Amino acid sequence: MENLVEKFIKQAGFIAGNTYFREMYIYQIIERWNIDLSAISNRGEMEKRFKFL
Repeated sequence: MENLVEKFIKQAGFIAGNTYFREMYIYQIIERWNIDLSAISNRGEMEKRFKFL
């Protein structure tokens, strides 16, 4: 299913690692965009993974 979604994303013109990311952990999102996600990560105690950002 993920491959199918990624196929459509690429067909729309997005570039992996540049204009979209297949999978990122909260710490990667925080480091890259400096966003406070402590409210959804139990104040840093829980590590979540997001797909297709």
